[in-house]
Amino acid sequence: MNDSERIRSMLGVSRSEFSKRYDIPIRTLEDWDSGRTNPPKYVISLLDRVVREDKLNELFAAKNKLQKEIEDIKK
Repeated sequence: MNDSERIRSMLGVSRSEFSKRYDIPIRTLEDWDSGRTNPPKYVISLLDRVVREDKLNELFAAKNKLQKEIEDIKK
């Protein structure tokens, strides 16, 4: 698994969804995934950081939703 696939797998989204979410042309992702071209290291570093932050935000949102549901059940 290359860097772009590893980063995308953190979110568990398709190549198409990742392309839309981060405004990266699908052909570029295809080229990276196939090894035809490689993204610059700074791009991988930035994507890694942004994707981790997005994943944390998703997890916090899910946690808050569950806490609210638990509070509602206790009432």
